[in-house]
Amino acid sequence: MFAIDVEGLARREFDDARVSIGRSTRCALVLPSPEVSRNHAVIEESAGGFVLEDCGGAHGTYVDGVRITRAVITRASQIRIGPFQLTIEPDARVEPIEKALLAAILTKQDAASRLVYADWLEERGDSVRAEFLRLQESLAAMSPDRIMEGTVSAWTERLRALAASIDMGWRYQVARPAVEGCETRFSFKCPREWGGMDETDRSDVRHCSACNQHVYYAATLAIARRHVEAGACVVVDILPQRTDGDLQRQRTVRMGGAIAPLPSPASTGATASPAVFLLYNGQRYPVTKDPFIIGGATSDLAIEAPDISPQHAAVICRNGTFYLKDLGSNGIRYMGMLIDNKRLDEGDTFYLCDHELRVTYRTN
Repeated sequence: MFAIDVEGLARREFDDARVSIGRSTRCALVLPSPEVSRNHAVIEESAGGFVLEDCGGAHGTYVDGVRITRAVITRASQIRIGPFQLTIEPDARVEPIEKALLAAILTKQDAASRLVYADWLEERGDSVRAEFLRLQESLAAMSPDRIMEGTVSAWTERLRALAASIDMGWRYQVARPAVEGCETRFSFKCPREWGGMDETDRSDVRHCSACNQHVYYAATLAIARRHVEAGACVVVDILPQRTDGDLQRQRTVRMGGAIAPLPSPASTGATASPAVFLLYNGQRYPVTKDPFIIGGATSDLAIEAPDISPQHAAVICRNGTFYLKDLGSNGIRYMGMLIDNKRLDEGDTFYLCDHELRVTYRTN
């Protein structure tokens, strides 16, 4: 038994040793995108691990950024098929007592429950995960004077070394990274942490009740940057090497191949005339209200379809910058990711269920 985590989709667990991947509904793992072939790839479990084989599609299969025809993969491998990022988690089975210990961590959010779990792991001979938990708690409790001594760097490197041999799915449950990229409520560092947020139906996504936003667990900096540029909050796994400002949002948009500043009321006359336009079904809709509602028949932009919520999404303006905000709908996708909100940049294309919505700041 093993599991496959797909960014933007729910985790899937499989009992079969051979799993087909593709756009076709006959595949065991369906990836709904025109950039995915009907029968795109196969993952097969063997005595030596896992083998990923491309089925010869036009778009290719990539492992750690390299196009492959056949490759041995591990839990650390970053697999890309079309717009989807995949990671594999071997042997997804968890004993009932371990499930109870993990549930206690989520419920209590205290050091004691984590250390009890660490003791249980050590008794079973799992010294790596036990050390990971204890070291994590030591870092969280570290005083400022010890931080100045450089202890953090040494302990962080040790955590990173331990994490390399630990399932990503387990790290989702016990990790304690800070939230980054939050611009919704806080003008300073978000005070929340991953462990204190509400679980969702995806192991790599939790919900922040303070901002009413989804928070995404990013295995790599590339994944984190895509989420941040899409306007989402993220936490970053321990494995990637970090530098100051590595997730800072770019404050420019591309317009006609040139770099131009984000539109503002002063430059666009947003108070007197539309600054942004939505393109849907061959029609051009000027955004003349704040908020500008997209949804059913009575909305500012009406998409009369059974899969569209009465109030599906809204264009809102914050300090002269426009964002598309989900209103608790059936979903908004951007670049294959399910998003809660995103800044509107020139040429952005969103999918409200299967309905394409494009963005332009051009007046003609």
